Amino acid sequence: MKQTLKAMEEPGPRAPRRLVIFMYDFAMTGVVRNAVRLANALVERGQVVYLLVCTDEGREHHDIDPRAKVVVQPALAASASRGFALASAIPGIRRQLRTLRPDVLLSAGNHGHLAALAASFGLRGMQRMVRISNDPDHPGDGWLLRKVRRFLLRTMASHSDRLLLVSPQLMAHPCLREASRAGRTVAVPNGVATETIRKLAAERCDHPWANGKVRLLVTVGRLARQKNLATLIRALALANETTAINLLIVGPGPASLRAELVALATQLGVAHRVDLVGEKLNPYPFMRAADAFVLPSLWEGRSNVLLEAMACDVPIVASRRAGDAGDLLGEGQFGLLVDPLNVREMAGAILQQIGHGACRPGSRSLEYDQAVALDRACAVLLGEVWESGKASANLHL
Repeated sequence: MKQTLKAMEEPGPRAPRRLVIFMYDFAMTGVVRNAVRLANALVERGQVVYLLVCTDEGREHHDIDPRAKVVVQPALAASASRGFALASAIPGIRRQLRTLRPDVLLSAGNHGHLAALAASFGLRGMQRMVRISNDPDHPGDGWLLRKVRRFLLRTMASHSDRLLLVSPQLMAHPCLREASRAGRTVAVPNGVATETIRKLAAERCDHPWANGKVRLLVTVGRLARQKNLATLIRALALANETTAINLLIVGPGPASLRAELVALATQLGVAHRVDLVGEKLNPYPFMRAADAFVLPSLWEGRSNVLLEAMACDVPIVASRRAGDAGDLLGEGQFGLLVDPLNVREMAGAILQQIGHGACRPGSRSLEYDQAVALDRACAVLLGEVWESGKASANLHL
């Protein structure tokens, strides 16, 4: 009898949780790559995971575990801007959530948070989590746009059960302080698979500027205002007054912005020094071939590409405003930090980093291990760990 009672008291294996990870598409962005890695890690732990998207364009570029199910809910206004497309998809997303009945809904990309929360409004039995991956305050925004952004962030924060912050610094943002005090925020930063990246970086870089006589800069990212590429081109032109330097810009973007950047390089006399090579499935050989990597962003959360450049042990020049770049680079110990709007400062840092006294990250990236970061993210989503406020801010990941 005692043995029977003891057996009844011992908990059995925990039933798998059903999780929906929502994002707009499968673009080759840090947000999407992180979401796919998280989905793979969750199914590896025996959970039931659905990747809910409005379009599966680009899906073939991601290594998605076949146990993670992809559900496509097309937007009614798919040809409109992403904001309108997401708004038109809300009724369909809601139908999918009613069918899938997840325990957890995670909105993985900043642009989709409002659509995910609106679609899930009033649906019971699920935790609503959003992953904040960028600083909501963008340099260059007018006062009205900044007020709108902050209002939307407060709205998202008040209607979410959990806020997963990609950088501990975001906890100090005025719009998130109330959620932090209420214990609804947790730092879940990105990590980097250093050894994997180093193996991929060992592949041959087939660009004619690689391993050439002229010094080479590389930057990787979307062609977008956030990435501040115009300032980088101006800094390149200034640095070229001292030393011949080429620049490779690796990443996708609209033809209109591409044309603007080419026109700027032409105007500054460095068009022959700049090549926009487009998106690369493996950008790491380009990083490895560089004399210096530059991250000129006006804002970030925790930059995946910065972690990846650190893993390639290339000298780095990074914007002080690029999320927690200061922490990652040890406030200048493992790479140089600059004001992203100061052309002269950026040019000076570039010249320093392509020289013999370049400051390299060395093994710094090993302190931000991807496996540890994924373990933490899974634990938060599965309700196995909860740390909020200052306790999370001290995490080194």
